Amino acid sequence: MKSKTSKILVFLKDRKDLIIRSIYLAVITSISIFLLGLGSEPWLLIIENWPLFLILVTTTGTGLIIQARSFIAVATDRNSLPNLKTIIEIWSASSVVSVVAPFFAGIATRTTLLIQNGMSVNSCLSTSFRQVWMGLEYALLTASITLQATNITHGPSLSLSMAFVWLSAMLLRTNSRKAERFQHWPRRAKDAFSTLGKTISIRAQVWFILQILSMTATYYFAFNLMGAELTTNEALALSAITILASVLMFVPNGLGITDSLWFFIAINRGLTVETAAALAIMIRLSHLTSSLIIYLAGKLKLSSIKLDN
Repeated sequence: MKSKTSKILVFLKDRKDLIIRSIYLAVITSISIFLLGLGSEPWLLIIENWPLFLILVTTTGTGLIIQARSFIAVATDRNSLPNLKTIIEIWSASSVVSVVAPFFAGIATRTTLLIQNGMSVNSCLSTSFRQVWMGLEYALLTASITLQATNITHGPSLSLSMAFVWLSAMLLRTNSRKAERFQHWPRRAKDAFSTLGKTISIRAQVWFILQILSMTATYYFAFNLMGAELTTNEALALSAITILASVLMFVPNGLGITDSLWFFIAINRGLTVETAAALAIMIRLSHLTSSLIIYLAGKLKLSSIKLDN
């Protein structure tokens, strides 16, 4: 039985890229068929609500810059760290590229770009791990607080579960300094947790709070200005759940997962199918648009400096 399980795991590992591409293709195909069935109305609604789209581009762009800044805040080796401008460009470029990355082997990823700009492999991976972990901690904490007051089935139970997982994650992080506790773990896991235990200052943790607040602003404006009433508490809860879904799901940017979440919440708040679809598309497009604008702005500024010289 154990041998058979091992063979299955090896089979899946060897075909990991193919599996991810297949899932991604299935998600894209499903979304495309669904949108084609709705016709042009969602797109006309987006054009009609262009002021809202500009607001969302601003909030998502701000969130992207905050994410880049949070990466710097938890860096394990500041000597090899690129400057803020370069990291923001890398974040914006990888956000755009991640939509089509599964189809192109070897295309530059965030990690590759960071390494190309001077970070060591170990520093890049350990800093990314710390950033993801802290993001998860604050998402769990936010969910545990906000779900308590939302009108959803089993809200208090979910809140308690989130609080337990948050506390466990925090204790695991703070105790990871004691390397002997993980001496029997695989080497990569042990190395990751040894860097996770390095002190993260209160000032650094502020960036993770701001990350959730920027997402909250995006959801609050998007839902309320499209006619789906969403309280601040519910927007905070949605932000936390979106972060958890994006990290735990291996589909790039949570594509198809978070979009479905936005769509069904909008339907639940009384929007038509077409309007709910427009809302979900607008949130997704605003993220890609802000990323593209920030990336191009950085490149154009660099080009103008070179021309002046």
